[in-house]
Amino acid sequence: MTVEEFLSGLERVKRSGNGWMARCPAHEDRHASLSVGEGDDGRILLKCHAGCTNEEVVAARGCTMADLFANTRTTPADSRATVQHRSANPHSSTDSGVAKGDPGSVAGDTVAPLQPDQGGLRACTLEAYSEAKGLPVDFLRTLGLSDAKYADLAAVRMPYVDRDGLEQAVRFRISLDGEDRFRWKSRSKLCLYGLTRVRRARELGYVVLVEGESCAQTLWLHKIPALGIPGANNWKDDRDAPELEGIGTAYVVIEPDKGGQTILNWLASSRLTGSRPPEPEGAEEETDDDAPTMSILRRGMDGSGHFVDIWEEAPVAKGEQPKLPKVKLISLADAKDVSDLYLQDPERFADSFEEALQNAIPYEEHERIASEIRAKAAWDRAGILAKQPRILDVFELELDGAGVVGERRLCKLIYLAITGRFLDRFASIAIKGPSASGKSWTIERVLEFFPPEAYYSLTAMSERALAYGTEPLSHRFLVLFEAAGLESDFASYLVRSLLSEGCVRYETVEKGKDGELRARLVEREGPTGLIVSTTSVSLHPENETRLLSLSATDTPDQTKLVLSRLASDDLREPDLSRWHDLQVWLEGGEHEVAIPYARTLADLVPPVAVRLRRDFRSVLSLIRSHAILHQATRERDEIGRIVATLEDYAIVRDLVFDIVSEGVEATVPATVRELVEAVTTFDEPISVAKLALTLGLDKSATSRRWQNARARGYLRNLEDKRGKPAKIVLGEPLPDDVEILPSVELLEERCTVAGASGEVPRVLAADVVECIVCSSPYELDDEHPERLRCPTCAGEVAA
Repeated sequence: MTVEEFLSGLERVKRSGNGWMARCPAHEDRHASLSVGEGDDGRILLKCHAGCTNEEVVAARGCTMADLFANTRTTPADSRATVQHRSANPHSSTDSGVAKGDPGSVAGDTVAPLQPDQGGLRACTLEAYSEAKGLPVDFLRTLGLSDAKYADLAAVRMPYVDRDGLEQAVRFRISLDGEDRFRWKSRSKLCLYGLTRVRRARELGYVVLVEGESCAQTLWLHKIPALGIPGANNWKDDRDAPELEGIGTAYVVIEPDKGGQTILNWLASSRLTGSRPPEPEGAEEETDDDAPTMSILRRGMDGSGHFVDIWEEAPVAKGEQPKLPKVKLISLADAKDVSDLYLQDPERFADSFEEALQNAIPYEEHERIASEIRAKAAWDRAGILAKQPRILDVFELELDGAGVVGERRLCKLIYLAITGRFLDRFASIAIKGPSASGKSWTIERVLEFFPPEAYYSLTAMSERALAYGTEPLSHRFLVLFEAAGLESDFASYLVRSLLSEGCVRYETVEKGKDGELRARLVEREGPTGLIVSTTSVSLHPENETRLLSLSATDTPDQTKLVLSRLASDDLREPDLSRWHDLQVWLEGGEHEVAIPYARTLADLVPPVAVRLRRDFRSVLSLIRSHAILHQATRERDEIGRIVATLEDYAIVRDLVFDIVSEGVEATVPATVRELVEAVTTFDEPISVAKLALTLGLDKSATSRRWQNARARGYLRNLEDKRGKPAKIVLGEPLPDDVEILPSVELLEERCTVAGASGEVPRVLAADVVECIVCSSPYELDDEHPERLRCPTCAGEVAA
């Protein structure tokens, strides 16, 4: 199309300098706001001063972007290199080459020579870019690429458009070499490069995701459906992943550089590789205008009676939502990227890329292999530590170098809880204490022994952060250094959901761009554990029962130890790398644990409170955590599970026996008992200040203990006027302590533990009998009647 032909379809055309002005057909133009010109090479130049994009103008004019370049004058081919091309779509049913006259055809097309260097780097003009990438100039123009100026530098303008072809962003390539090669146009709305090709990808059943524009352009030249990621760091899952719905397979090219590793990192948390929540049963089909749709290709007949391909937007039943593609990873061996593979041997590119597609591996397989490699490397560095019979004792010795004094039980419990993140359910912890008692410091030091992916720490958060945050929480611990972020009812609800249900499913109403209100389901996948510190005596009642609560030590002896540590310069920094490697090895290890004595332990725990249902689960989780931590020295059962021993229970019991008892109020905390006994020595009401003097504590620590004792009913305050010193007197009598978790000796007496003795429970088949110890059903093998041990508790089986 010539410029005269283009002008013939416009209104109120008049000369203006070296060009023309006319009414813009893309908007209701009362003035001539469209500038039309002709480039030196014959291309048609457009600019709407009202803001319409060239694509909008061309579409309204009834032509295409390619028409603007149809009359482009080119230099004779004998002075330029040529690149031959044939069809190379490995999934296409077309065997012939590119049809003559096809814009993507290279046969007979020419590639322009490079321009002179500018500032030591090759100037980036369209012709220079054409030769550098081996792509025909005319083909690039059909994609909307054009020469431009960016800050007085020669540049190639590359438009990013949406599915309808409307320009959303513009990227300028300002250099062919060096690190600094790209600039984004201001106010660009990033999206995947080549979205107009999504329909074709759905039809073929696959798409190739590449990093950047030149690789996508190379694949388009060869009729391969591809989308370009606008930079490895610019993938946005909520924006980009839905664009791939309805496509069978997404091949992702992983380049051997930092960009490739970046892509692997976001793939790990992308919905492309994550599990999709099941649709609710009995979901009815959407019938309103807001119902989801998908593009359907069907054969139809036009007005002349000819069969044509017709794309239609068809409604999709809720239970039949378009699915995200399966992800496969492509490695290009000796090539840096797709463009490099093409430039190495243009004639063999089709075969080479087809081979790469055939060798692509599923993402899950990649993760399995990568996990095994990481685990093996980690074992080489941390194997000695993993084989230690009591790893928590080694951890305790390392705490001195980490600057932690005292608080050994607290540190061990935090370490054990976070190690249990590999389980489906794990124990959560609340750490209480007065300000400056070292709660946050202790947590921070323990976290240093874990890789960053094990936890997500915050000093505070808004009440809706858990619902709308994007940080992955699955099999991680959320660490809050102050419980103030959980004070609202809504935040507490979200925490309860995350801890109890293992996920957050929160439905809200949001206003769309059209002003209409629509329901939106926000989901955060777990399971997730919680470690929180607080100066409060208690948390929200519903959250309190989901956490194991323990207090930071606030005694003068502990303060003395802290002061001595602060004055000492003899600190030995621990080798944290081996502890990180230990966790990496555990991540790739076995996470299923069998507790042969679980049923017997349950029978020995007195059912004194409903809360025990949750606390007992936490105890079992900690036992499993300790067994996972020591899996290098634990036996396995016949289906590969780690078999927990009595030692696992013994360690956990030492850490939590009083916490569990105090949680169900079967035991009075030692600090509370000490306080109450001090009050009994006075014949008259006593103040907090006098109690602090009697106990040798500061007023803050004494006040916390008084509040705790008062909440439990063991002490009362006779002073009813606010602001007056308390008049503390005795309340209800102290109860006798009840042992909730049985001793190791009692448990051993009641049950012979298979794991502790080295025997592995057997899984047999035949007649079912009942274990006389735990009453579990047990199948005997007729051919081996001598096998009379219960696989649940290893007790004797009734013959």
